[in-house]
Amino acid sequence: MQREVEGRTMKREEWRIAFPRHAHRFALSSLLAASCAPGGEGGRQLVQTHCLFVVGKGRGCLTAGGVRQMLSRGEGCLLAPGTWIDMRAAGRETWVYYQLFFDVLSEARDRPAGAAGEAPPWLGGEARLFHCPALREFIEELLAEREKVEHAGYLQDFQTHNRFHELLYAILEQPGGKSAISGSVEAVQETIQYMHRHYHRKLTVSQLARRARIGRWQYTELFKAITGRSPLDYLTDIRIARAKERLLATDERLRQIAERVGFADEFYFNRRFKQATGLTPGQYRAEKRKRLRVVAFQYLGEMLALGVAPVASEPFLLHLFQPYAAGIAAVDKSAELQHILALEPDLIIHPGVMPQEWTDRLSAAAPTCAVDWKDNVYTRLQTIARLVGREKEAAAWIERYKRQAGLTRERLRAWVGRGETASGFIYYVDGELYVYGPQYLGHSLYHALGFAPPPAVRELIAQYGDFPWMRIAPEAVAEFAGDRVFLIAAGGAENRKRAEEWMNGPEWKDLPAVKRNRAYVLEEKWGYYDPLTLCAILAELERLLSMRRL
Repeated sequence: MQREVEGRTMKREEWRIAFPRHAHRFALSSLLAASCAPGGEGGRQLVQTHCLFVVGKGRGCLTAGGVRQMLSRGEGCLLAPGTWIDMRAAGRETWVYYQLFFDVLSEARDRPAGAAGEAPPWLGGEARLFHCPALREFIEELLAEREKVEHAGYLQDFQTHNRFHELLYAILEQPGGKSAISGSVEAVQETIQYMHRHYHRKLTVSQLARRARIGRWQYTELFKAITGRSPLDYLTDIRIARAKERLLATDERLRQIAERVGFADEFYFNRRFKQATGLTPGQYRAEKRKRLRVVAFQYLGEMLALGVAPVASEPFLLHLFQPYAAGIAAVDKSAELQHILALEPDLIIHPGVMPQEWTDRLSAAAPTCAVDWKDNVYTRLQTIARLVGREKEAAAWIERYKRQAGLTRERLRAWVGRGETASGFIYYVDGELYVYGPQYLGHSLYHALGFAPPPAVRELIAQYGDFPWMRIAPEAVAEFAGDRVFLIAAGGAENRKRAEEWMNGPEWKDLPAVKRNRAYVLEEKWGYYDPLTLCAILAELERLLSMRRL
């Protein structure tokens, strides 16, 4: 460019930058300082304008948009208008927090942009976490100079806003600043489930934090907020609980148990176990096997057969086994943890069909052991006997039961022909029909009384082994029917009425066994599969069969 100045011609270069027109300014509107005593709550609040929530002292839980986040000194959260928040103090000291409210002003008209929907996208949506001690210091300086701030002149106000802009920029620039709170809690909860599944592996806090995709420090604080324990203490609790289960359920050496549950060596396992229980693993095994307080889900019959009265079991089993269950407390699978804790159990036995979350919850009360409900009655009884130190009693019951079954067969020879076949059915809810395999009623028919399974049932046994039952179409009942047929109607009075209607139809009435008066309808209580029921049903089957001569 050439330019003439005072009669002389000069040359110079110029550059110009055109700034984008989507710039925004931020105007501080108010500052709120508050505190909560340990365990206190700050109440529910609707954020009306943009807000920087930051902790000045202590530790507390901020729930933003329904999602919880643990925050400590210097940590905070950027909140958008319309967000509902709740505050609750945690820890042992007073929780002090600040809320710095600000408006977003459009460049064009100097008006709050949020009201016109012009707020920049990076300020809207989900809450965003940050760690900014400088913001806490800035706010505390403002509070200390409250009088000056409220009556500040133009230059001082300009300086305050300039510093605020710098801090806000620093927050938005943080790598984790744009991570939504909503994913953090869920991510930590997923790692908790991961710990329950992989407790036997070598796990570190850094490894778990990476899995949650958040920083180690934030991961630890979130973990404490959710569980009340540090990650490593929580992992040790899981390992100790699993070790207790193995100490009671197996005769494994301590070194094997230590390795199986994730401890580096037997010495460290012994030390941590004694710290947690006051007993060495060997002492725990010997002491607990002498006198156990057991909560038995489903397996009350097995416990009573072994001569052990659990402290609690399910209500329907208590009713089924009266008067033998007198004095045993009622507890069902939906019971609150506090109710189970009040029973002070040493062991909780369950059938292993409940969700992992359920067993994880119970393990906070006592070691939990799953006994497979699909096992036959002898295997289940022996497994439970090992848990409670009653192996001799289990062997004695099995021998006694087989002797009783043999005597029953002898007495029925006059009534049951050699090689007769029999089949058991259960008519279930909504018209579902099942044929029994070698378990439940099938155990009594085939193992105890010596009936042969009809060909179709024999084929199922060859294919599926020791199965409890198999669903069949009601119209196919004749294919599975033996020389004698036994039916249980389960599911309450309404379903029994449906079963009676079906039995009055041709599918049941046309069976040869029905026409020959060799069909038997049994009460629902005979559908259980436990030692007490198996002993009692022998007498009931003998009574029914001896009433019908060949």
